[in-house]
Amino acid sequence: ALYGEAVTYLLQWERDGFVPNVETVVSDGILRFDASHMHGEAHVRDHIFRVKSCEPLTPHYEIIFKKEFASSSPSRKIKGKDLIRFLNTRMNLKKKRQHEGGNIIFFPVKALERKSNDDDEQLNVFLPQIKAVYCASDKKAFHWVYLANAVMAFSNYHEKFRQIGTNPESYESWVNSDALLRGLARLRDIMKHVPSNSTRGHDAAAVPGKVNIDCSAEESSTFEHELQVEFSEEDQITQTHDGRTIVGVSGVCDWIGQGLKSDSVSSCSKSPRKGVNTTNVDILEIKFVQQLSNVHRMQVLVYCALRAVERNEGCSGMLYNARTGEKEICFVERRDAMDFLLDI
Repeated sequence: ALYGEAVTYLLQWERDGFVPNVETVVSDGILRFDASHMHGEAHVRDHIFRVKSCEPLTPHYEIIFKKEFASSSPSRKIKGKDLIRFLNTRMNLKKKRQHEGGNIIFFPVKALERKSNDDDEQLNVFLPQIKAVYCASDKKAFHWVYLANAVMAFSNYHEKFRQIGTNPESYESWVNSDALLRGLARLRDIMKHVPSNSTRGHDAAAVPGKVNIDCSAEESSTFEHELQVEFSEEDQITQTHDGRTIVGVSGVCDWIGQGLKSDSVSSCSKSPRKGVNTTNVDILEIKFVQQLSNVHRMQVLVYCALRAVERNEGCSGMLYNARTGEKEICFVERRDAMDFLLDI
């Protein structure tokens, strides 16, 4: 997992000059809530927009936000663990900051549980070091494995960070940097016709001569793109053992965009495609493993189904193993997408 994250970070850095998931950690993009406490709408809004200075919600997400609190308990408050899940899976919270050269970059904001022990504070001690490594112009390949591990640590994998190593220079002794760089070269080759976000047109609201780089924007070639589909009320599933209701499916794929092509016809689709241009790829899922597995194939099929429902058209996906160059193409028709998501 660390190598897969690291090689994706390397590609993002090379193409766009920043890595949104790392920005979340080093640029104050983490919201923390007590999992057992009840949180009201006014308190949550204040924490998100005044304390953390997140970007205003779009009208679409404003409706979702209000509806969630209005439909909660009579107190119109949400328990912390449910609030964290809601903010991470159904909202699109983000912040912005000025990047080198004056460009404005946007990055995701994540909600996490506030721990009762001092784990969070101990991790915060490493933030200056993590940021220094991230901002350094002379980063080596092994530094990206350190950064991938650090980001995972802030997603509640604290012990893994300590076990593998909190000293970035210690990674040089065991990380196979040559393998990572070969993986990057393979990814660079398959992405050669895809323009980077930093080369796209200027946003109308941008500072003259500068570019707004929002890797979650619809027109962007987007890394770490969140996909979600909400089920209709009659399709929602209530679990008998805990009373929770499954209201939809969501996931985060490695890349979505336009311009990615493949001459490969190896397929993980359930049925042959007819009348479809097999060279155009909408979704890229990157692995760094010895061999692709059915679990990986199922993962990219789910992402394609989510995208097909979202865009109301068929979606093609590439499952790519940066370690070996192995790749497979799949396709999900729009008419099959929702049934597939309901069946998994």
